[in-house]
Amino acid sequence: MGFEEFKERLRRELEEFCGDGMEVSLTEVNKGCGKGYEGLQAMEKGRRAGAVIPVINLEPLYEAYRSGKMQIEECIQVACDEMEYSMAEMEAMQQFVERIADWEQARRDVYPVLFPTEGNDAYLEEMAYTRMLDLAVTYAIRIDMEDGGNGIVRITKALLAGYGVSLMELHGQAMENLKRDGYQFRRMDDILKEGLGEMPGIPKIGMYVLTNAKQVYGAVGILDKESLREFAKGKDYYILPSSVHETIFVPAGDVTDGRDLSRMVLEINQQIVKEEERLSDHSYYYDAAADEVRMCA
Repeated sequence: MGFEEFKERLRRELEEFCGDGMEVSLTEVNKGCGKGYEGLQAMEKGRRAGAVIPVINLEPLYEAYRSGKMQIEECIQVACDEMEYSMAEMEAMQQFVERIADWEQARRDVYPVLFPTEGNDAYLEEMAYTRMLDLAVTYAIRIDMEDGGNGIVRITKALLAGYGVSLMELHGQAMENLKRDGYQFRRMDDILKEGLGEMPGIPKIGMYVLTNAKQVYGAVGILDKESLREFAKGKDYYILPSSVHETIFVPAGDVTDGRDLSRMVLEINQQIVKEEERLSDHSYYYDAAADEVRMCA
């Protein structure tokens, strides 16, 4: 059975499982950075605007079926179980959606998030964002999860329109919140010492890591000019986009050829950094005299 036939079979089975009051249809979920999946969504007939729509990912189920790990009947049962669980969570999710849809409640938790523009035109078409060099400053509502983790809800153009505020006001609120996000510069050798312990002979490394207290989407700290000025104290720095979560600052006086840094960033991205966490394939430069961050040639 091919994927198309598999999807349609599960759609029919789920629609029968959900009953006459629900409509089940195929959908594509776009997560950006080339990531996404095909799924099935269950929509209540006559639903109100903004209602939560549960979606289940079909691709792992099809892979299990294709590899022989599960029979089609087992895939159907798992899909029905997932949909039943998702629908049971809908009421709580709906309350959450209503909270984030209210600007006066949501504004306290809005933060900027740096996002790569390369290869993400279709994704960014739906997002509220501001251009910065070759990057996009997107915006998200940050959530503290019950399990102690963190989640975000991206602010789309549609959600921004629902707020009734301008992109400028959204950006200003996000930048105001950024200042209380616990950003700090830490020496790379201190971080290595914490991970490896005291090791005689380890040289002092003239690099500094900038991220926030939770170390989540902390690369956006390079937008905080006040923090950069206080840290740099008049000195220039190269900035390496380690990931969307942090950046690395290298004193410009310690670098012979900045092009070597860009090559290093590209190699690290290709070999180490997860695709969905990559920010840029080249380095940036903080010019202390001009008080600005710019792209390296």
